[in-house]
Amino acid sequence: MVPFPDGTHHLLYCVESPESWFEDFGSAHLVHGSATVRLDAGFAGAVHTDDYHVFLTPEADSEGLYLSNKTPSAFTVKEQREGLSTLPFSYRIVAKRRDIEAPRLKQVTPKVLPARPAQPQPLAPVKPVLPKP
Repeated sequence: MVPFPDGTHHLLYCVESPESWFEDFGSAHLVHGSATVRLDAGFAGAVHTDDYHVFLTPEADSEGLYLSNKTPSAFTVKEQREGLSTLPFSYRIVAKRRDIEAPRLKQVTPKVLPARPAQPQPLAPVKPVLPKP
């Protein structure tokens, strides 16, 4: 459960990571080789928007896509080689949580150690059966 800036609480699910990241997904359209995508307000309120990552996937043939500008509220996508295509694309945004400090790979000692799985026992040696001469 994560508190949002408007005072509400929401459940978020996460992929295991060495730091505390949230991610958002979406789709947009390149028009004449360019598109500007605004960050979702709820997502932007829960993460550090000064340093986030955007992963792009074109959904049609293109010269390739790249991030040409990134601000705390939006990012601009353009087609490579000064392309002017109009096409759909999807994106994934990954940013660190705003509400907590989470040191990278912080070592901890659990209060109760988990039970170790039983170690497999070696098989007894098999005595070969040789045919009688």
